[in-house]
Amino acid sequence: MTAENLEQHKAKLEEHVQEPFPPVWEPETAEMRYFEVLAVRNPTTRVGSGHVAELLDLERGSRCSVWLSEILHAKRLEQHVRVGDWIGLCYHGIRTSAQGRGYYLWSLVVSEERRRELEEQDRSEPEADEELIEVDLRAELESLKGKFEGPGS
Repeated sequence: MTAENLEQHKAKLEEHVQEPFPPVWEPETAEMRYFEVLAVRNPTTRVGSGHVAELLDLERGSRCSVWLSEILHAKRLEQHVRVGDWIGLCYHGIRTSAQGRGYYLWSLVVSEERRRELEEQDRSEPEADEELIEVDLRAELESLKGKFEGPGS
């Protein structure tokens, strides 16, 4: 790993350490937004555990969190949403079930075009990454050898 890559990875890690969860997105009724899925976590809080999606708003460039209701979590599983996917989320408001209970109604769509891009990357990257890692490791090893070997070694 090059020094530049290491600094980029450190910056991303520090960002997550400083802000464990981005602010929660509080949508207006019938508001549609488009996101990239950054992570899905299962945190435990004082009221129990749940699923939280960390998202990047593709239009605004900001990060946010969405606590996944049972319905939204089921839709995520049903559509096999994964990190890197682009999704459209629309909050339709609170509805009442036939049993008289309120629930949050959401729509979730996944960009099939983006999914194909990710799958293509998955197929093409492993060999390239292994070569890059090997080259980076050799360069790091040579650099370290120079630091530990004195002039007379």
